[in-house]
Amino acid sequence: MFYQWSKKVVADRFEEELVVAHLEKGLYYSVRGGIVELLDAMPFDDASRGKLEWIDRCNPDPAEIEQTQKVWEMMLKEELILEYSGQMDRRKPDFMLEKRIPSELLTFGDMQDLLALDIIHEVDDEGWPEQENEESSLPERSGSDEDSA
Repeated sequence: MFYQWSKKVVADRFEEELVVAHLEKGLYYSVRGGIVELLDAMPFDDASRGKLEWIDRCNPDPAEIEQTQKVWEMMLKEELILEYSGQMDRRKPDFMLEKRIPSELLTFGDMQDLLALDIIHEVDDEGWPEQENEESSLPERSGSDEDSA
């Protein structure tokens, strides 16, 4: 078992902020503070051990640890982070905040319709779905290629 971003989520870090989009819900999130350092260490097989390693690496104060735990739980509830079974490729985290700030998770729904309707994200490994009506709306070609030569 290990913790990783949900497969329905895309996330990218811009300086000290993570922007996370949940493609199924159509919501996006701004993630700031020590939680960004913790998430930089994913995947990890044990959330408690991952948090202890974050504490050793970044030296947050007790209030920041408590707030980061709250944000972690909110992210689990929002299904941004999930627990998966199987093997994981462990990575060495390299991100640290320049200035300690409290962890926060802000939710935005102002683009919900656009994210939820974006058919690009609905394409699976089989490719674009075929239309039910296979008849083309294009006019039929008259003659063969030889006729036009």
